[in-house]
Amino acid sequence: MPVDPYYRTREWRHLREQVLQRDPICTCPGCYQPSFAADHIVERSRGGGDDLANLRGLCLVHHAQRSHGAEPHLKGCDAAGTPLDPMHWWHDPTAAMPKDSSERMGLDRRPHPSRIRPADEPDFELF
Repeated sequence: MPVDPYYRTREWRHLREQVLQRDPICTCPGCYQPSFAADHIVERSRGGGDDLANLRGLCLVHHAQRSHGAEPHLKGCDAAGTPLDPMHWWHDPTAAMPKDSSERMGLDRRPHPSRIRPADEPDFELF
């Protein structure tokens, strides 16, 4: 695939440097390799902009995966707590919602009634 001439411009080199300074470590979850490439989240060929909000730093391995069709995930959340990864299920209104953790753990059930202790019974035993 031919390389877009834009990637040889001074403007791109400056933007790439800004991305690598902002994201010195790969933005894929669990990866702690140094960032190698400034990657468009939404590709330029699909209308993605050349602004910092649409760029992320990727290590050599994840950039190669992205170049061959695999989609790396983004780490982190925005200020509101929404995941940055556009593929996260929170961004899909039709996705099946996982059960609430209280349902999974059985915490939605009524608690067992507390044992009523006579006033003269101590809370501990003396030896």
